[in-house]
Amino acid sequence: MHQKTRRARLTMAFAALSAAALTLSACSVTTEEPASDQSMVVDLSFAMTTLDPAKAFDVSASFVLSQVYETLTRYEPGDSEVSPSLAESWEVSDDATEYTFALKPGVTFSTGAAMTSADVVFAFNRLKNIQDSPAYLMDGLTVTAEDDLTVKIVSETPLPQLPSMLTSMNFGVYDSAAAKEIGATDAPDAATSDTSGTGFDTASFGSGPYEITRYEPNSQVGLEYNDTFLGDEPTFTTVVFQNTTSTQQQLLNVQNGGSQVALNIPSTQLAQLDESKVDIQSQPLPQVVYIALSNTIGATHNADYREAVALGIDYDGLVSIGGPGTVQATGVIPSTLAGALPESAATTRDLEGAKAALERSGLASEPLVISFGSDYVVGGVDMSALAQKVQSSLEEVGFTVTLDGAPTQVSRTANQQGLVGAAMWPFPPDYPDASQFLIYQPDGLLGTRIHWTAAEAPEIAALGEAAQSEVSGEARVEAFQKWGEALNAEHRFIPLVTMPTNLVVAKGITGLNVDINGTTYLDLLGN
Repeated sequence: MHQKTRRARLTMAFAALSAAALTLSACSVTTEEPASDQSMVVDLSFAMTTLDPAKAFDVSASFVLSQVYETLTRYEPGDSEVSPSLAESWEVSDDATEYTFALKPGVTFSTGAAMTSADVVFAFNRLKNIQDSPAYLMDGLTVTAEDDLTVKIVSETPLPQLPSMLTSMNFGVYDSAAAKEIGATDAPDAATSDTSGTGFDTASFGSGPYEITRYEPNSQVGLEYNDTFLGDEPTFTTVVFQNTTSTQQQLLNVQNGGSQVALNIPSTQLAQLDESKVDIQSQPLPQVVYIALSNTIGATHNADYREAVALGIDYDGLVSIGGPGTVQATGVIPSTLAGALPESAATTRDLEGAKAALERSGLASEPLVISFGSDYVVGGVDMSALAQKVQSSLEEVGFTVTLDGAPTQVSRTANQQGLVGAAMWPFPPDYPDASQFLIYQPDGLLGTRIHWTAAEAPEIAALGEAAQSEVSGEARVEAFQKWGEALNAEHRFIPLVTMPTNLVVAKGITGLNVDINGTTYLDLLGN
């Protein structure tokens, strides 16, 4: 009864704030302070299609879920070392194949139920068995409950990055009994037997500082303070995420009171902000915008054709579009992570070399069709702007380039199904470790999408496996760099740029924070 009464009260509060937020945004009412010291409006460009931790696979959903669910480990803002969260400590075997996690006692979900190891096992096995996009995170892992507050995870191969992996929101832990009530299951056949549907979109069962009270696809997400949270009560107990894809609207809102936080303003437009009204924190994102070239569709199966693409791109022009803080990517592993290639490894534009390679290919008349999310925003920049620069620079080489921009869900699905010849996307890692980028391996998650097999590239596959198996620090860095160099030489994945994330908040809000993943914890913000 308590939960139902509280839910009704929170829904009414959210509705009132939601209406106020829309009025402020539409009428551009100017105010020096947030509407209430208990409420916050956040401008975010949505790409989310679900708020189910076992299914969510985009940055906007991950950001929302970070406020709702806790994981066994986490990154504290400003720290590159993994910290305890729901696990207060852990032990690891010498070969990094067995981990034993001691869970924090006294954790309570928003449902009122106490967390036990059974909840961890359920959430992890459901992630694995529901077989959605993030299921790969559970590949080769077995999780068991040793007792009520102890969880053991065994990996088929050495996995020194496991504590980092577990910071991913897909490993968010929730009340398994409550999840079962809405049809969730962790059974081996969960891909077909799980009937939770959209149940996780409008209700949540986590232990984080907030719980979900409302979700309107492509419009708004509402959160309210979870009073069972073990941490301090946040200043802002009601949060509305409003889908604001227009950068100019975000600029306007955060300065005139239409929002208190803006998350998608590009570096090139920060100068337009009135610093007497806002504060800004910028940080590099651990993600690379890349172009993937298919091994079976179109002319990109040809090595000379791919080399011509790589040499013909105007990387400096892309950096300019990204603005201050944007850098050319040296490889698929972002420069913020150990194992990234040095600046000297970055591809230099060579217009004459590109023209020569295109001629050698004998396929100069073959068109290059580049697919991308036309409404997708990375680092505050529309992917369309980056795609147009790639198009114009390759046309200087002699390519005939067609841009195939489509709504993110449509374009992403076609890419995931391996139906496009060339695709331009960023890869926001699910956890900040070099091993995450082995999805670019032949036969890896992204390698499969371009129909590239380990049988066709056994040397690269072997280098990736060697890097994955290496557990010592310096040797691990060297192993990943060797793999990255070999991957670059193939030009099947062409790294373009990395961009910063910019946290913009209304003046007077304190506690600005961004973790290594680019996530801001809203419960730490105050006024």
